[in-house]
Amino acid sequence: MRYHAEFGNLRLVDCESLLDYQIQFKELVQNLDEVGLPKPSEDICLQLILGVGDAFPIWTDKQRTKILAGKKLDMDELFEELEDVSRVQELDKVKDQAIALFGRSKPLGKDQKQDKTKDKEKTKKKCHECKRPGHIEKDCWIKHPELKPEKFKKRGTKRKADESTDGLDAPDVKRLHAHVP
Repeated sequence: MRYHAEFGNLRLVDCESLLDYQIQFKELVQNLDEVGLPKPSEDICLQLILGVGDAFPIWTDKQRTKILAGKKLDMDELFEELEDVSRVQELDKVKDQAIALFGRSKPLGKDQKQDKTKDKEKTKKKCHECKRPGHIEKDCWIKHPELKPEKFKKRGTKRKADESTDGLDAPDVKRLHAHVP
């Protein structure tokens, strides 16, 4: 009776891996046979599918459709098919990680195209203070230098030094550059 209860309660989500689930499931089927409580093949396959449940929803739905269509299922074939689906999912995860590292190789989707139109709208904006595109007066670094990020503040000091050298001769410029950090 113990094996019968374990057989009905075994779930993939409670196991460490698909292989662990497969081993435990097959052991329970064998134990039921040994104690004289063999299960029909249809019950075994149905319990296998129910045990997989939401871990592989598309695969589970396909198997249920096969059962409803009257197709005979085999436990070993189901496990082989499930292993294939699992491998594909693992490859998809690796591919998604590669995309995260190296960028998307597929064309942009609808949402991503909308982001590009937002970027175009941003370039349509023109500041009334400095007359440059891409921002408005309230975000202007010229009018509000405190808004300028630190990494750009350092760049600006060298440019100012370069601009202030206009009209100076070469030795004067060298002396100025020697003092600029």
